[in-house]
Amino acid sequence: MLARLGQRDRRLTLGADEARELAPLLDEWFAVGADEASVFHLLTSGLPPRVHAAAALVADRLRRKKPAPRAPKPRPASRPQCVNCRANMFQPGLCNACVREQARYGDLLPDPTDYSVTPETAARGAAAVRAAFHVNGPARGSQLRGVPLPDLRRVLSRR
Repeated sequence: MLARLGQRDRRLTLGADEARELAPLLDEWFAVGADEASVFHLLTSGLPPRVHAAAALVADRLRRKKPAPRAPKPRPASRPQCVNCRANMFQPGLCNACVREQARYGDLLPDPTDYSVTPETAARGAAAVRAAFHVNGPARGSQLRGVPLPDLRRVLSRR
């Protein structure tokens, strides 16, 4: 990598012997968690217009600009699971699929996020729509504007 510094910036061209001498300093950088991109950036940024001794400059920067050791990445916390089917969830309890299944069998109240249509809800919705369209006879398009809609609770309770 030190030999490739000259490709990034010609002012930092190093010979093979110079690169071998500086390699232990670079190894210290990698030991603390630095990657190649950050090394290239820290060694090549802010260079003077003229570099007389590239090896001395690189050695100085490798000693002075060595990054602090990175803290180890924390292990991800285990996610809560559904108490019924063990699916991963964001909050403990039952997953949506188990809540919907239990609601269909009467164990729980229906899930408010369940948008599936049962035959009963479809029939009630269709009756409400028919009743709304036949308030003052069949209406079309703009004729519905201003027509009061019937109380849907009353319409639905009759069926």
